[in-house]
Amino acid sequence: MLALSPPAVVADSSALTPTPTPTYVQSDWKVVESIGCASLVTDKHMGAIEIVGDLGREVHEHLRVNRLLGPVIHIPGKEFREIHLVAGLGRAKKAMNWLTSIGVIVHRDGATVSLPSTDSSAASSHWVGSSDASPPPALAIAAAVRAVRARTNSSTGSPLPAAS
Repeated sequence: MLALSPPAVVADSSALTPTPTPTYVQSDWKVVESIGCASLVTDKHMGAIEIVGDLGREVHEHLRVNRLLGPVIHIPGKEFREIHLVAGLGRAKKAMNWLTSIGVIVHRDGATVSLPSTDSSAASSHWVGSSDASPPPALAIAAAVRAVRARTNSSTGSPLPAAS
């Protein structure tokens, strides 16, 4: 697993004085705090992959069964939606481009991802499993998406587009 430096937690993006938040200070993530919320700042090492609908549900189960499930944010709503925090984005550019081409949202290159509130009663989104788990490599999520799509497409007879 990729070793990352301790997270930088700041009151806002213009301030440089570290101020720890209760849950995220122990993680290896760069986290910024703004009024009442914390956000992960993605970079070439850490990112997030957002998967919705049946694909998201099946990818979650595939990762769980294969013991690759890392920190996952579940976002409630009419459609199933999860954000998987991942490591190793710098080594997965083609796979991330492929995910984007099939409609999966990849948060990277400085994008911010809102993290669930540390006050669980106030959270609309919440952690599935442990936020302390190590993020899996981004390639593991791409492989899970591909495996689920292959299984789904083989049962329907639809051709599976090649990954580029």
